[in-house]
Amino acid sequence: MITKETEMIPNTDLFNALKELQSLRKAAIKMQIKMNNSCKALVARFIGYQPDMEEEDREKKWRLAGKIIKLVEKNKPIEDGFSQVIPFIKQNQNARSGYDAYREGIEAQMVELTLTLPYAEWFISLRGFTAMTLARILGESGDLLNYANPGKLWKRFALHVHKGHAPSSYKCSKWVGGHKPDSEEWIEISNVSQRRAEIYSIVQISAIQCGNPEYKAIYDDRKLYENERNPEIKPIHAHKRAHRYVAKRILKDLWKKAHGQREESEWIHTSE
Repeated sequence: MITKETEMIPNTDLFNALKELQSLRKAAIKMQIKMNNSCKALVARFIGYQPDMEEEDREKKWRLAGKIIKLVEKNKPIEDGFSQVIPFIKQNQNARSGYDAYREGIEAQMVELTLTLPYAEWFISLRGFTAMTLARILGESGDLLNYANPGKLWKRFALHVHKGHAPSSYKCSKWVGGHKPDSEEWIEISNVSQRRAEIYSIVQISAIQCGNPEYKAIYDDRKLYENERNPEIKPIHAHKRAHRYVAKRILKDLWKKAHGQREESEWIHTSE
């Protein structure tokens, strides 16, 4: 656990520490997801899941497996004939709880470091945003003072367009001119996709689900704009574009605070 000596750590070390802690936090989450998926796959197979089933039947079995797991973890009764899976589900739950405690320790250190920053108080004053939210962003970006402008920060989180495609949609078959990325490019693609997923998770929970008055309004207006611009757009695509727009706005506002700039009232230009 990092103690009060945290205040003595120079900014460079602080941000490097946040990046390392964020990597450990994500690794713990990844392990939990793997355990959960393995457990669900076993339960699904036990109740009759087969790869050659019709898609609808596979989905029904998969949903039932998830329901059984939740009931067992909450110590609630399940249907007769499924009791054999209870010990395995309980073992998975116990194993996963170890990572819960590990994550709590990691996140406590991240929060402690983050609260020493001058713009932390402003950020956590926003509805739906916490010190841990800021720690997650800085754990992916590092020191915001290293970015000359918001555009470079957007690129860090894969909110830019590269070779005609957003990083989250990179596939060999979709690259312009038939270009196939080499191993180093694929590593970068993987990294930026993970960072993009992180900021999108923050937008969904902190800005939209928690109903942040400013960013939720921006999301709603941008989604309406996308629908008016293209009446045939699919709802999920309008949602994703509005998500991306809000993510850029949050990062821009945070960048400006870190650089000590006065907040502006105008929105990000559409071209951004």
